[in-house]
Amino acid sequence: MTQGAEVPSAGALGSPAGLVWRWRARRGLILEALGVAWLPWLTARIITLFALGLAKYEVKHFHITDSKAVLESHDGLLGSDAGWYQTIAAHGYGALPRSAIRFFPLLPLLDRGLHDISSLTVGVASLLITNVAALLVGMGLYALVRYEWQDTLLARRAVWLIMLAPPAFVFVMGYSEALLVLLAVAFFLAIRRGNWWWAALFGYLAGTARPIGCLLVVPAAIEVIRSWRADRWGRWPGKLAAIASSVAGTVTYLGWVSATFGGFLEPLKIQQQQGHHGALTDPISTMYHALANLAHGHHIGDALHVPWIGVAAILIVVLAPARVLRSVRLVRRGRCAVGLQPRLVRALRAQCLPSRDGRCNPAAVGPGRDRHLCAVRRRSGALRRLGLSGGLRSLTPGAVWIEGVVTHVPPHRGRRWRHVLPTGAGAHAPSGPPR
Repeated sequence: MTQGAEVPSAGALGSPAGLVWRWRARRGLILEALGVAWLPWLTARIITLFALGLAKYEVKHFHITDSKAVLESHDGLLGSDAGWYQTIAAHGYGALPRSAIRFFPLLPLLDRGLHDISSLTVGVASLLITNVAALLVGMGLYALVRYEWQDTLLARRAVWLIMLAPPAFVFVMGYSEALLVLLAVAFFLAIRRGNWWWAALFGYLAGTARPIGCLLVVPAAIEVIRSWRADRWGRWPGKLAAIASSVAGTVTYLGWVSATFGGFLEPLKIQQQQGHHGALTDPISTMYHALANLAHGHHIGDALHVPWIGVAAILIVVLAPARVLRSVRLVRRGRCAVGLQPRLVRALRAQCLPSRDGRCNPAAVGPGRDRHLCAVRRRSGALRRLGLSGGLRSLTPGAVWIEGVVTHVPPHRGRRWRHVLPTGAGAHAPSGPPR
């Protein structure tokens, strides 16, 4: 978006010019998210393919005879569960053992659809869908974190973390996790922006992707309860649809299984058999038994997770106090700034109207009022992480989160600025829309 572009007024956002402006803004965000996500996405694939090549080398040169290791290295990115999804897409559930119904149908349906409309094999179609979905996961997560915290650095770190976390190798293989996470990210973006019908669509598809997709009912209910006073009653059908959508998707597949194979909960029961995932257990007892088996010389198993749990606990102990102290300091500085600027607060209440999501919207300033705005640097969002910004924001309705000193903050290179706070007649309005 160029700095010289005109910001359409609040009433003109639905006009053709307003739609063009909104599309350009979204296009800029899409390109920005793609520029952030492609490198961690590519790095994850390089690491996973290197590990696969190393496994094939070990099987070939060290004469490993374990049948499972040989089979997994031979199947490569379509091994294990990815092979089940590929076979279901090629032949359907009826041609496979009954245990195949524990794999939910969204990925096989997409694989088969892409195979039918193109010359790709089912396996290649599956890898293409999952890897494109993984790239979209990175882009969507960047947009979500940037929208919630207004912190570009935090959004970049989130993308790197989700791409390089140890379990993220499934985003490279023909698994359905990439689809589920993509739908979950899209679901969160939709409910936070108030697009309830889109959220209902994403939630329904997530319920058909994996069994845990139905858990999206929890954040949807929380968001509806949190905003039930702010929205009009005409939006409640969409809200209720968003709440019920993920459960409806899961129930749709389970109902089809019940009508075709018998047994409404059969996929979940098969998944909990000892030969597959096993029964549900609490993590403390699981770690205890894993350490006991390790102490008695048995297979290491789940004890591999213990060192990472220890590392996470150490990081929490070391980093949490520093974060809390920094946030408390920001709270005090913000309160002092509010107390020292009563005229500025009154100007905010008189001139700056809030947008739908509570942020100051320069385009929504009423006719006949001053639209002179001053630039205020926005901090990284430490206050909001602790839930402490609500009290400060209530002091200045229509303003953004007051995180640090509100006025007279010296500029820093590489930091984002927002034109949000109105001042006297000596200021000048920005030439372009807020970015």
